[in-house]
Amino acid sequence: MHVSAQSTPSEKSETRKEQNKKWKDELNLTKEQGTELKEINKNFKEKARSIKENTSLSQEQKKEQFSKLNVERKEKLNTILTPEQQQKFNERKKAHYHGKGPKKDRTTK
Repeated sequence: MHVSAQSTPSEKSETRKEQNKKWKDELNLTKEQGTELKEINKNFKEKARSIKENTSLSQEQKKEQFSKLNVERKEKLNTILTPEQQQKFNERKKAHYHGKGPKKDRTTK
């Protein structure tokens, strides 16, 4: 069983706002790109919630659908980002996940 500190919805929202601003600043997004990114993330979140709450799906089916959803999101991001922004995005994403390690290992650190 994984135990973690719970954030309030406003704390989570603030954290997301801060993260979105960091991404926007680091990638040097235009206002239009920022708006499109926000819409992509909103749609992703809605679809992810739908998958998570779908009790008719097995864990394996959910995993498969989340994987497809992530591919879809990446493809959409690539349509709004320049090649340079895509490279920065991928580097930042790798650095983010490299430092944390797999989820199951987080509790042992």
